[in-house]
Amino acid sequence: MRSKSKKMENLVLCPTLPDDLIVEILLRLPVKSLVRFKCVSKSWLSLISNPKFAKSHFDLDAAPTHRLLLKSTHFYIQSIDVDASLHDNSGLAYLPLPLPSPPSPHRRDFRIERSRENHEILGSCRGLILLYYECGDLILWNPSTGAYKRISNTCSDLTYEFLHGFVYDESLDDYLVILMELYNPEVLASGWPTRIEFISFKNDSWNYVEDINVRYKDMGYEFRAGSLLNGALYWLVFSDDKKVPLIVTFNVAERKLWEIPLPRDLVVEGKYELYSLRVMGGCLSLCCTLRGRATDEIWVMQEYEAHSSWTKVIVMPTFDIPDNHFSPLWVTKDGAIFGSNFCGRLEKLNGKGVVLEHLSYRRSRGWYGGNIQSAIYKESLLTLPYHHSRVSPGETGQFDEHF
Repeated sequence: MRSKSKKMENLVLCPTLPDDLIVEILLRLPVKSLVRFKCVSKSWLSLISNPKFAKSHFDLDAAPTHRLLLKSTHFYIQSIDVDASLHDNSGLAYLPLPLPSPPSPHRRDFRIERSRENHEILGSCRGLILLYYECGDLILWNPSTGAYKRISNTCSDLTYEFLHGFVYDESLDDYLVILMELYNPEVLASGWPTRIEFISFKNDSWNYVEDINVRYKDMGYEFRAGSLLNGALYWLVFSDDKKVPLIVTFNVAERKLWEIPLPRDLVVEGKYELYSLRVMGGCLSLCCTLRGRATDEIWVMQEYEAHSSWTKVIVMPTFDIPDNHFSPLWVTKDGAIFGSNFCGRLEKLNGKGVVLEHLSYRRSRGWYGGNIQSAIYKESLLTLPYHHSRVSPGETGQFDEHF
């Protein structure tokens, strides 16, 4: 037995394959395997932990694993493989992840534990998750590696006062939290311009896009989180000027806003009830219900930002069950529509809206149909942005090891 172990050790320490070929092989392995392979040797640990390797792996990944992050218990989040069967109870399909809770010298321990109970999932981008805690902390977290970074002393009413979104700015190599004020007649009447604010995780700083005079009202708490597509954020809002619901988009690179009209049928007053704006299969999708009928409809913008391409693709019966509306979250590798209804049930539908399988998930405490308490993320090894001069003890961490 010892002789066999010694041979394996020599094989690892003295590989017969060229280094370049080893790198090419590792780049094509899943994230969960690479995380384990950090223990093989110091050289592998250094390679797999290298930010350049992580970026190459993320860009090269031809068959990525996508997972749904959903609130589960007070101190855990449930991570679910969207391509696995809903009845697959294996540890890989359903994975409880402990919530990050970095220490803070300004707070007692019981306050930290309480803040972990009262958290919200604000979005995902490039395999990273944005969490918002009751105490005002924002945490950028990679659930695949356990690494996280905290920004403290943010607005305590962030999810109530702003439309918000989470994006990556490639030009700055930085992750930004975008905040847009909702329309407030009293504020605008006083001459105070509406502003879009953004928080930088790289520099731990706030910045502003000033003099954007918009008059958008809230369409509901579940619509305040923006949907991310092609480097831009999309919100469903009500235009106070045009007196209709519409989609407003913020281009991160240009720092500009513009509007996308909804399908004409959906803006007829009192005809439809809108309840979900998501990205599905690389396209914007709207879920709605025609008042007086026991059906849900899914509309998809089939050409990017071409409002004339809105197409009704699925009509689903709700059987007159209250809150039985379906909200799509993702299109799986086999073409099924993965999502949830508002009653707390995960479902997979085929292209005709027929339920293929379902699973009750009442243990979760999140909003099933909204954009704010769940997030789809791609497993990645990507590291978090930070400047060494800006990081203090407790600001970044990892469950298994510190940076």
